Amino acid sequence: MAAAHEPTPMREGPLMTMKRLSIVSVALWGLLLTVPGCKKAGGEAGPEAPKTAALPASTALPTKRTDGQLARDAELAKEAAFFIDLYTNDSPALSNDGGRLAFVSNREGISAVYAAAVADPSGAPVRLSDLSQRALQPRFTPDGTKVLYLSDVGADEKYRIWSVDAGGGTPACLTPEEELWRDPPLVTADGKTMVYTAAELKETKTHLFAQPLEAVAPEEILALESRAFIDGLSDDGGTAVLIKEVSFSDSELLGVDVKKGTAV
Repeated sequence: MAAAHEPTPMREGPLMTMKRLSIVSVALWGLLLTVPGCKKAGGEAGPEAPKTAALPASTALPTKRTDGQLARDAELAKEAAFFIDLYTNDSPALSNDGGRLAFVSNREGISAVYAAAVADPSGAPVRLSDLSQRALQPRFTPDGTKVLYLSDVGADEKYRIWSVDAGGGTPACLTPEEELWRDPPLVTADGKTMVYTAAELKETKTHLFAQPLEAVAPEEILALESRAFIDGLSDDGGTAVLIKEVSFSDSELLGVDVKKGTAV
């Protein structure tokens, strides 16, 4: 015997679906009208919500902490201070004689350059940069008398090179003119000239500069169409080593004759 044939369920058309949704919507709206405080379409309010009795004065929320609460909060503040007062130290640079350490710290609320004596780790470091803008990447000159560092304005990355006495003093900007993305400089062994790379803000072109520490007029040695940064300098300042970015995953070393401005 053949199996009984079951009728195929009828598909519900879009019109029937809309009717069902309308019925559900009307039912939900009716339920909302029974919620205390809801208004009908004409503006007529539904049943009023039950009123909550006012708290007696003895149970009202306190507006002033008790002595016990103040003592409790004082103890908690001591524990919280450890986390609130945390700061970072980074970018260490050692002087050539190993006696001084320059570094960056945000212990006063903004990244600033500090210097400390290596032989006195418990002594308070001396802040070398001011607190008006952040300071980064400190480096001693070869004789250890000065510290060079980078600083920008409002974290705009238009880094300028600054110089300050290693023992503290008034910082001086060595590159006040053109706005460039400068890299940390390297200084010749005689301490007279710094060599650095700088990129233009809206282009990938990189410039290699040489500049006396006592002057504010850099001399352009070489211009490259791609991004590069200085990574080494011979003692006499005659040869600079650049890392040239070929792509995101590829780079190459480039030697440059600083006096001739040519690759070596």
